[in-house]
Amino acid sequence: MNILLTSVGRRSYLVQYFKEALGPRGEVICTNSLDSAPARQTADYFYEVPASGDDAYLPAIQRICRAHDIRALFSFHDLDTYVLSQHREELAALGITAFLPDPVWNEVALDKLLTYQTLVRQGLPCPWTTDSVDEVRERMERAESRGESFPVIIKARFGFGSLGLRRCRRSTELGPAFAAARSEVLGSPSHPAIVKLKPGANELVIQEWIAGRETRLEVVNDLAGRHLTTLAAEVYSMRAGESDTASTIHVEPNIGRIAQQLSALTQHIGIWGIDCISRDGVPYLLDLNPRFTGEYPFFHLAGANIPRALLSLVAGNPVQPADLTCRAPVRGYKDLVPRLDEPACAARAAA
Repeated sequence: MNILLTSVGRRSYLVQYFKEALGPRGEVICTNSLDSAPARQTADYFYEVPASGDDAYLPAIQRICRAHDIRALFSFHDLDTYVLSQHREELAALGITAFLPDPVWNEVALDKLLTYQTLVRQGLPCPWTTDSVDEVRERMERAESRGESFPVIIKARFGFGSLGLRRCRRSTELGPAFAAARSEVLGSPSHPAIVKLKPGANELVIQEWIAGRETRLEVVNDLAGRHLTTLAAEVYSMRAGESDTASTIHVEPNIGRIAQQLSALTQHIGIWGIDCISRDGVPYLLDLNPRFTGEYPFFHLAGANIPRALLSLVAGNPVQPADLTCRAPVRGYKDLVPRLDEPACAARAAA
């Protein structure tokens, strides 16, 4: 059973987890739009492909799937899942179980303003969010006139890796922070692809800043979209927009209920990452990530094995309960390991 991992980037650890889960039963083929992606060193085969927004991208992925008789596909990047989710039926026609969201839900996950609007309509708690600077300024000034504050966070509406992130405590900070965030977003490598996918949309959202305990969840469903497990972690530090040190924690009942509500609502297959922050016992939902996220390795280190669980489902085998659970609390960190750029990998890529 060969599998394809797209947009692997630096996530060598995920490639290794899938190789270990497959064992001698198959090979792990990886793609990325840059041939310098570190994870290519871990792959059985690696291919440089066009960027996901390029018209040549899907044909390239389909050729690789046919050449290697791919049976399952996973994407590790939000823009990539957005593009591929539009073609789930074409991938299914090739006999591939594509762990991709419904296209409608993928748009909800990609667009932070749409995330807020959709989840609030479903009665789920979210921080107040808008794309209107004037509306935010009015709220902040109204609060200040009462001797209070209404702090906000500015972020990229379609961003990744904390792109454009700015915090404002006072209305006088809003204009300069918004301008700086917008400049950062407009200069990002992902911006041209976003413009192509969502023309005319505002680049930023402004969100109520909620102080509280931030929790990262992994919500796992089976191939019928039924809930299998929820894993939770507390993140202590970030690097390059990704969790750097974190600890697994027990899933609190109120957070567990929210996770199961989302599972039933999205009916996604495989794993989704969910960010939430709790205030006064209420978990407010921040982001939806329809893929393996940077938090997953901390759960793997603590005993979970979601790659093996999902590949068992693809093979028609029962999932082992131990693969769906992890010990808590277990603290972990990501290390930096210098490696040689092995020429053998280039040979595999050209094969």
